[in-house]
Amino acid sequence: MGTGGEFYIDGPRIHEYLKELNERAFSRYDCYTVGESYYPHKEDALAYVDKDNKELDTIFNFAHLDSDNSGKFFRKKFNLRKFKEGLLGPQIESYGKGWNTLVLENHDNSRSNSRFGIDVVSYHYEASTFLPLITFLGFGTPFIYMGEEFGMTNVVFKGIEQCKDPVSNFIYKLLRRFFVPKGFIVSCLNSGARDHARVPLRWDESPNHGFNDGEKPWQEECTPLVDVSLEKDLKSDKSIYRFYQEVLKIKKTNEAAVSGVIKEYDHNNKRIIAYSREIEGKGYFVFGNFSSKPTKYRLPDDIKGKAKGVLLSNYGKDEIEGEMILDPYEAFAIEIGE
Repeated sequence: MGTGGEFYIDGPRIHEYLKELNERAFSRYDCYTVGESYYPHKEDALAYVDKDNKELDTIFNFAHLDSDNSGKFFRKKFNLRKFKEGLLGPQIESYGKGWNTLVLENHDNSRSNSRFGIDVVSYHYEASTFLPLITFLGFGTPFIYMGEEFGMTNVVFKGIEQCKDPVSNFIYKLLRRFFVPKGFIVSCLNSGARDHARVPLRWDESPNHGFNDGEKPWQEECTPLVDVSLEKDLKSDKSIYRFYQEVLKIKKTNEAAVSGVIKEYDHNNKRIIAYSREIEGKGYFVFGNFSSKPTKYRLPDDIKGKAKGVLLSNYGKDEIEGEMILDPYEAFAIEIGE
């Protein structure tokens, strides 16, 4: 049975249509275009954003978000190498040819701090700051989804009646037709339903968490894995929102964060993610422990000789050593230069 994917994934005339759209519309305005691609072939993905092709400015690449699941609802062991291939691969391939996007969450995916093998209850602050540091300092424009910037987590669905997404309801009805137990289906929904990203934003500690003044929001409020709101986070000494501001400050003021060449390190390491951004001999090196276990890490030789100091650390550390033990979900951005 076919899915029809050949008609909407890199369709036979897609580049022709995009060139025409650019010529007749996009190019006439001061605008920025982003295409929500659906697992494009590598050659097509680059063609979409190649500035010489005059099609789109950027596309979303979601391959790294498949590193812990099969079809969203079915969790599998997190594969860091696959995550790095999906996140860093498009950055390296498009550098110098087109632009890139940096994304962890959107309306079609569950909360990032509740994924990738992360025990978000035990490592809420650590994971919620680790992820933007290792992601948004890469090559491209960060896209931050509502609630991500103060650590909203997945919620606990007790039954299908709490899920409004048609896809969740379709999966539930389909599996029930094959007599799959209700409890198992709900556990799948708790793993990857899109509803996690669609529950009301938690602004404060008032009724309905400030989302509305009515009797109840459009979607029933469900219990989050970690009780958080923007108001509560901003009052905390360890504010995730404030940390996002520090990440974006680097993004806005550091030339390497915008234009620096990206180079990956330690690709085969099953716990470490690491890359550098450099332009004209200056830049930074980002590295982190993508696991819940303390992990030994040694700075690469070519980085160790250029390391100048800490730009940002989600554990608040201001010193580094050539060899160190990284705590769970600990990440650094360190300045490097000749």
